[in-house]
Amino acid sequence: MGDDPRKLVFFVDDDEDLRSVMRILLDEEGYRFAGASSLEEARAFLAETMPDVMVLDMVLGAESGRDLLRELALRKDGPVTVLISGVVDLIEIAMEYGNLPIVRKPFDVDHLMAAMDRAIETGARPRFRRVSAA
Repeated sequence: MGDDPRKLVFFVDDDEDLRSVMRILLDEEGYRFAGASSLEEARAFLAETMPDVMVLDMVLGAESGRDLLRELALRKDGPVTVLISGVVDLIEIAMEYGNLPIVRKPFDVDHLMAAMDRAIETGARPRFRRVSAA
C-alpha cells in the first residue's frame, strides 16, 4: 500500500453497507479506501496512517464524530476532512472547526468526490475557529 500513488480515503461511518458501497465506488474512481465504524477504530487508524482525506460521519451509533473533530483540532497534522450526516446540522459544526466541506446524506457520489477534491486542494483540516476580539 505504501507505493500506491492513488489517494487514500478514510471513510468513518457506522453504516457497513454504505462503507462497502463506497469502497467499490471509490476504487472505481481511482482512490484507495480504508474504513472505520467507530471512533475507537478511527483513532487507531489515524495513530498509524495519515489519509489524503477523511470522510467523517457526525453520528456513529451512540458516538459523535464531533468528539474526534475536537481531538484532531488540537493536532497540527490532522487529516484533511469532509463532514457527512443525514441528521445533524453540518453548517455550524463545519464553521466551528475551520470551515470544513460538508455533504448531506443521502449524497450523490460525484458531490462527495468534488468535496473531497476541494478539501485536499484547500488543506481543510479540523482546527478551532479563531474568534476575533470585538
